[in-house]
Amino acid sequence: MKIGFIALSMVLVASVDEIPSGPDAGAKVPPLNVVAAVGEGLGETVNVVADRGGKPTIYAFVRADQWDRPMARLVKTLDDALVRGVKVANNASIVAVWITETPENAREYLPLAQQSLMLQKTRWAVFEGGKNGPEGWLLNDAAGLTVVVAREGTVLISAGFTSWNESDARPILRAFNSSSEQLDTKRH
Repeated sequence: MKIGFIALSMVLVASVDEIPSGPDAGAKVPPLNVVAAVGEGLGETVNVVADRGGKPTIYAFVRADQWDRPMARLVKTLDDALVRGVKVANNASIVAVWITETPENAREYLPLAQQSLMLQKTRWAVFEGGKNGPEGWLLNDAAGLTVVVAREGTVLISAGFTSWNESDARPILRAFNSSSEQLDTKRH
C-alpha cells in the first residue's frame, strides 16, 4: 500500500507541462555519442555514458530552437544544487546535450552560454545526428527539454517538458536524493 501511495503522489505532483520523453525508469542508459562543446575534449566525439561510468548523471536534452532564459535558469539551478552536493549522489554531474540541425552554430554558441552561466558541474555537448536526437533515447520532439536522471547505469526518471522554470529542479533533484527502491515508477 505504501508503494502505491508513493506512486500516486508522484503522479499527482507531476507538472502539467510534462510529457513522455526519454527511456523508461529501470531501463539501461543507452550509449550517447556527442561532440564536446566546452572544456575537456573540446571538439572530440565521446560516448558520455561510458565516460560517466555509472556515476549519478542528469542528461538534459535541449532543443536549440527552444532554449531560453527560463531553461537556462533551470540548468543553472540544477548545477548549483550539484555544486552544493546531493545526499546520496557523490560525483553527480549534468550532461547538457544540444539537439539541433546546425551543430556548427552550437559549437560557436555553447562556449558563450557557458561563459555567461558559469556552470561548474555541467558538461556541454552537441548531438550531430539531427533533430530527432540520439537513437535509443526515445526523445519526444514536442519536448523542448527532456531530462533523464540516471545512477549506476540505470534510468531513475525521465520527463519531457513543454515549458519550464527553476522550480522544475525540485523533482529532478529528489530523484538523486531518493534510493532506487523509492523510485519504482516512471515520472511522466
